[in-house]
Amino acid sequence: MKLKNGIILGAIVGFTTNIIILLFLPSRKVVCRDGWESPSIGIIGACSHHGGVEQDTRLFFAFFFSVFLGLVVTIWYISKQYKEDEKIRNIKEAKEKERLEELKRNSPSCPICSNYMTKRVAKKGKYIGKEFWGCSNYPKCKGIINIDLQE
Repeated sequence: MKLKNGIILGAIVGFTTNIIILLFLPSRKVVCRDGWESPSIGIIGACSHHGGVEQDTRLFFAFFFSVFLGLVVTIWYISKQYKEDEKIRNIKEAKEKERLEELKRNSPSCPICSNYMTKRVAKKGKYIGKEFWGCSNYPKCKGIINIDLQE
């Protein structure tokens, strides 16, 4: 979505820039390369004996400048969005780290590996639906503490 929005924004800026440049460019008469003015200039074959029609390069540069500006705006917008995403990701990581530290402080140690334990709910067996402390290293470590026995 961010890429799509950036491309749309860049296209709008580029198109608008092109329109503004074209509105403010003074119109130029089309003349032969040697300066000859004739009402037939621009028609195929006209001015061929005068060296051809002089090309107006201002339109070419206006177009490429607007495309360049559109690309710059697109890249700027996308990089700005990714920087904001990185800030959000860093905040989430910090919150997760804080939650993990809180969990480690408030949970018992595993009787087998001494790692911190998390509260879990039995999904099967005779204790189905009951809470217990399970090792955070599960499935490597299968240490458990029954909450009823601990209290």
